[in-house]
Amino acid sequence: MNPDPAQRGHNLDREYRYYLSAVTQFHLAAAEAGGLHPTDYQASSILDLDGPLTSGQLSQRLGLSPVPPPGSSTV
Repeated sequence: MNPDPAQRGHNLDREYRYYLSAVTQFHLAAAEAGGLHPTDYQASSILDLDGPLTSGQLSQRLGLSPVPPPGSSTV
């Protein structure tokens, strides 16, 4: 008998989450082994894949907030 489609979807979602967790742990360990902060490790990977980027472009790709220039007001 075929499993309920909703249950099959739940199982795939669960397996995918385990996979993502394993990939994350791998990359955290790789960064540590290389003596890098995880963000620096990710930045080096992005630059390796995409080539040169401005600091703003790299920040955006990493999901980091831009730092406002000194003396500027933030709201």
